[in-house]
Amino acid sequence: MQKSLKTLILKRFQTLSLDDIITFANKHDLPETKRHATKILHISHSLDPFKQDDLILFFNQLLTFLPKKEVTYLHQYLITTINKYDLITLFD
Repeated sequence: MQKSLKTLILKRFQTLSLDDIITFANKHDLPETKRHATKILHISHSLDPFKQDDLILFFNQLLTFLPKKEVTYLHQYLITTINKYDLITLFD
């Protein structure tokens, strides 16, 4: 993935609101993601868009408290969104 694309994704994670995460979790039937929305928000806001490894760190941190199937779904959703270059709707 291009460095600038990773930066764009990380910047988008930093702008997420609690409502964004809860709405996404409800829309995609991710109950644990919804339950841990505050923790996810805290992690996403601590990401540094200029540290490319933070995207990997983000998913590794999610694995510490979310079921693997939900983290896999989130990861796959991100990949699908990137492949479509539909970054504006990320977490919509």
